[in-house]
Amino acid sequence: ASARDQVRQALDKFDWGDSEIFIRANGLDTAWGEEDVDMIAQARPQGAILPKAESSKTVAPVVEALGPSVPLFLMIETATGVLEARALARMHNVGGLLFGAADYRKNMRAGPLPDESELLFARGQVLHAARAAGIEAFDTPWFEYKDLRGLEASAHRARQMGFDGKSAIHPSQVPVINRVFSPSLADSLIFLQLLASSKV
Repeated sequence: ASARDQVRQALDKFDWGDSEIFIRANGLDTAWGEEDVDMIAQARPQGAILPKAESSKTVAPVVEALGPSVPLFLMIETATGVLEARALARMHNVGGLLFGAADYRKNMRAGPLPDESELLFARGQVLHAARAAGIEAFDTPWFEYKDLRGLEASAHRARQMGFDGKSAIHPSQVPVINRVFSPSLADSLIFLQLLASSKV
């Protein structure tokens, strides 16, 4: 309850500029999830994040509670969630999927490998589900927050796969993620050429 009050105050007190504010609810399997969703519906941020999404049946009440003005972003963090990603991505008012590797590894009894190859199938499933549904896909955080070199390598892998961005768990990670996922000069030139050709 205290955290919900602090979120409300922060939304009212601070000038967030052009930033998009997303609020993450606790899971619906906790004692706080439903009240979190009610608060988010009242606060009307630019997006809501729901952890441990696994089935359309459990997500549907959240979509209904938030209404059309608050897009829902679903965290895919379990084997079931990965296999259900396609159906979840196609739900009304779902704006994106976020992959979460920590709980996924635990659920799969998998350990972290240097090249993150244990995540390849799950990343691919989440990304394909999002692309087929025409929504955004965000990669898992890099949990060793002091290891910025490892973060950069992980971010490059995610970008090369096609992810739109990567979650962060510490402010020091944001500049690295922004640099990796920002359009390059070559990307910008290609975009300008496409824009110019569309006006001919």
